Amino acid sequence: MPLIRYAEEIGWTYLPPSEALSLRRGEGGLLFNRILEEKLIELNPDLITSTNVNEVIQRRGRFSGVCHRS
Repeated sequence: MPLIRYAEEIGWTYLPPSEALSLRRGEGGLLFNRILEEKLIELNPDLITSTNVNEVIQRRGRFSGVCHRS
């Protein structure tokens, strides 16, 4: 597929559907949870630790369906 080939050329990594499904923890999952945990800790070392990362993700999940109008 041209789109997948292009994405790989610019540095993205193709994951087989079974691996993506596993990383999302099932069909209902939207995010690659383990990768999200690692990146949150890496990008926010003074705020997020391996101890509180799951709480941060859970809090984000509670607000993901909320829409605000200005």
